[in-house]
Parts: sequence; structure tokens; C-alpha cells
Amino acid sequence: MPENSIRYSESEGRKTAMVLVSEELVGLSYKGNLSELVKTEITQGTNDFAFDLSGLRSINSAGIGIIIGCRKAIVANGGSLKLENVNDKITDIFKLTKIDGLFGLGK
Repeated sequence: MPENSIRYSESEGRKTAMVLVSEELVGLSYKGNLSELVKTEITQGTNDFAFDLSGLRSINSAGIGIIIGCRKAIVANGGSLKLENVNDKITDIFKLTKIDGLFGLGK
């Protein structure tokens, strides 16, 4: 499984990281280590994040927990998290778990 790739942009003094989350997000077995990436980026001055889920094929409850934990850390540091390019399967899972509203999905 490939590591996450990341691109940066800056606008009005706020650094944004676009993270490509690929293949699967299944909790502790996920090699991309999204939580650590977010923590590192926050310490390096990244304010806002966008997770590009176009390559995400599946997610389990632990993976959902990782995304929620990332969001919590980001918001606690005054940032924001957007989920982009979310396929219908992942959107349905977020709706079933009633967390779609946290990320503005299904509108």
C-alpha cells in the first residue's frame, strides 16, 4: 500500500495540506499513518487540511475513528478538515454511522 502523498497551498497566511488517502483506511493496519501525519503537519504550522478520498476503496470503524481523531486534533488547533472526492460507498458508510454532518457529506 502506498504512503499518503501531500501537496500544500497557502492563502491569507493559512497553510493547507491536501492529503491523498489511497486504497484502504482500516485502522491500525493502515500504513499511511494518517494520525501521525496530521500531528506532524500541525506542529509544522499547517492550519487546514483536505483529505482527497478519491483513491479510498474501503473503510472500517477504526478507519472512521482515525478520521474523526484527525478532525478533532485539527479543530483543536484552530484548523478545518474537508473531505473531498468521496465515493458513494464511503458516503453511505458515513451516513449510516451518522457522522456525515461532521464533514458536510450528502448535501
